[in-house]
Amino acid sequence: MTIINTLIVDDEPAAIEGLRLRLDAFPQIRVIGEANSVAEAITLINVQMPDLIFLDIEMPEQSGFDLIRQLQPELCPAIVFVTAFHQHAVKAFEVRALDYLLKPVKMERLAEAITRVCELTTSRADKAQLLSAVADIAKEVQDAGAVSYTHLTLPTIYSV
Repeated sequence: MTIINTLIVDDEPAAIEGLRLRLDAFPQIRVIGEANSVAEAITLINVQMPDLIFLDIEMPEQSGFDLIRQLQPELCPAIVFVTAFHQHAVKAFEVRALDYLLKPVKMERLAEAITRVCELTTSRADKAQLLSAVADIAKEVQDAGAVSYTHLTLPTIYSV
């Protein structure tokens, strides 16, 4: 089982506590931090590097969308929005949120969201493992002096 390091970002302490209690039912989720603002979240993200963020949208000063705009797309953790407002759903998926949960969070929906996160995490881990293996093979070939390629091209259905 892959452990998913998780950050909760919400300006309401009761909402953080309620979500944390629900997440205790999922052994693959490890809550590594909580933030009450976007500024606090940015600091924690840079230090903790979470795999997943449960993110409120409407917060004082800056919104959850403001937080996403500040993250580098290639390093952005999985995002699950948790909000009391349904009208932000379309925009949430436009910024590639993995899921959108309405408060109060129901356990069934939380379980569905976590299943999606686990599938994404497994897919990313498989891709990283494959890329690492290809890089190792390319290095072995180059070290053997047999070939000095700077790029390794794998066959595809179009090149066979």
